[in-house]
Amino acid sequence: MGRDFEVRHDLPVEATPEEIWAAIATGPGIDSWFMGRNEVAPGPDGAVSTVFGGYAPTLPITAWEPGRRLAYGEPPDADGRFVAYEFLIEARAAAAPCCVP
Repeated sequence: MGRDFEVRHDLPVEATPEEIWAAIATGPGIDSWFMGRNEVAPGPDGAVSTVFGGYAPTLPITAWEPGRRLAYGEPPDADGRFVAYEFLIEARAAAAPCCVP
């Protein structure tokens, strides 16, 4: 029997929340950083589909908060295994520019 695990990454990026949303919540956006061909049927009843060789899952969207949160994943198998993704977008204050004396 497997064990529960989770992988978390906090990644500060120089982009607006709108630009990040476009990169994680649209097919062309996902194509720009993830393998395969990706399509997004947007909205809380939508799904994210990926085609990579013979692997072609369609994962239902479980959270859809434009500009803030996107989650999608498969329901657990009979043995409890599943794959899920969640993206949280947080705007942070930009660093003040430094002055040159």
